[in-house]
Amino acid sequence: MDINLLPDEILEIIIAFSEKEDAKALSRTSKRMYNLTIERIWSKPRFYGRRDHSFLTKITKFPIKELHTNEFNCLWSNICDIVSGLELIHIDNNNNNATFEDGFDDICEIAKPPIVLHTNALNMKYRDDFDLFLNEILGGVCSIRKVIINHKFSSDERRNCAWSPKQLEMVSEKVYIEEILLSSLSITDFDELVKVLCKLKGTRVNISKTRFNNQYLLTVEDLDKLATNNIKVFKIDCVALEYGLSSDGLTKFAPVLSKFQSLEDFNIRHAYCKDPIPIQLFTDLPIITLSTAQIRWEAGKIAEIVKILSEIKTLTNLGLEVNNHSDYKLSLADFERFKILPVVMFLDLEALDLTKENVPEFRKIMLEMKIEDIYWSSTGEYSNFDISLKSHGPDDYKTI
Repeated sequence: MDINLLPDEILEIIIAFSEKEDAKALSRTSKRMYNLTIERIWSKPRFYGRRDHSFLTKITKFPIKELHTNEFNCLWSNICDIVSGLELIHIDNNNNNATFEDGFDDICEIAKPPIVLHTNALNMKYRDDFDLFLNEILGGVCSIRKVIINHKFSSDERRNCAWSPKQLEMVSEKVYIEEILLSSLSITDFDELVKVLCKLKGTRVNISKTRFNNQYLLTVEDLDKLATNNIKVFKIDCVALEYGLSSDGLTKFAPVLSKFQSLEDFNIRHAYCKDPIPIQLFTDLPIITLSTAQIRWEAGKIAEIVKILSEIKTLTNLGLEVNNHSDYKLSLADFERFKILPVVMFLDLEALDLTKENVPEFRKIMLEMKIEDIYWSSTGEYSNFDISLKSHGPDDYKTI
């Protein structure tokens, strides 16, 4: 059936449920499709890197309803003034040079639209900052629709910046909490935290890696309490788990991880174990990014490893990296097996059995893969090779 025969009303419904990239492709087919897809593409745009004032002015012609302040080099209030049709603004940029008072003043300048306030934008460093946040921002004239708790801090700042479960509950009594980064909290009694989380209907929980060393690490029992109480955990970084740097310790989490129906991303890429991770025990989990560094490579076993990786249906990014548990390097035949994986790759050349003679053959295979980045040590065994990177295709994938 010719899609052009469908009425606009039907096409608008189809486009509303399509992926944004699909809508972009459809918009290029005709003027009619451009007009029908423009709202899907531009109502909630996201930009990479920080844009200036002139860019913001240029995009005002589009039907933009929602923006994130961390994507622009402007005062928060200026964004709202320039894009007058906004229905929601995410205040989520973290300017390390700004004080909490600076952020407070900027928020008070925003009369409309409603705000989604990310706590990482406020640089709360002192104990009094929480009281000001609670009473002046949430209890004042600011139009805060919901809060995302995601502030981060160093080990030294933890005592003043980490919120207790009681403080979390106090915030929830004033505003809807959409998401919580668990490492933003001070956890001394996990049962107390679970009781508070049970009261927060619809709140999503992010259990992710942080930069300080003394964060609370979750046990199997802790995760089971969250799963049993139907807490909506959507992301788990294995570095936030108490697995004792052993694969046996990590595999003990597999059964309870499978209980989270809301889990969207189990990040195992940064796991460090003294022994190889049996990745086949985690293939049913939503793993998006993975490194081969923790999987033992052996001659004659690469086909089996690729088959296991192909069973992870959510896998979109794969790091082909130097193996931590073997000196084995991928041969041409081994490397070619990875072509079947529908992933974007990050390639460490020192994971390959590369010689000056077989560079052209490896290059030919790379041209058939989606390799976003290629790197190698400046002092490693390939440092004396005459190797340079080349881009190819519309997406600028890399080869040597």
